Amino acid sequence: MASNGEQDQDSSAPVALVTGASGFIASHIVQQLLKAGNVRVRGTVRSLKTEEKVVPLLGMVPDARYTQKRMCCFNMVVPS
Repeated sequence: MASNGEQDQDSSAPVALVTGASGFIASHIVQQLLKAGNVRVRGTVRSLKTEEKVVPLLGMVPDARYTQKRMCCFNMVVPS
């Protein structure tokens, strides 16, 4: 599923940062960006402890990667 580190796939694609990615509106924005394709999506969430909000995000891209510092950053790419 998810692992720590940066994602190397399609590094030439533009990056979209979505803050508060586990929120209602932001999660829909993440979903639309991923559907559009050819864009890397980075999303931040406050905590990985709120599983009911984070699991749906990770489910959008099963191989999504994340790093955990003070805030969590998800790096998601849908292969073209």
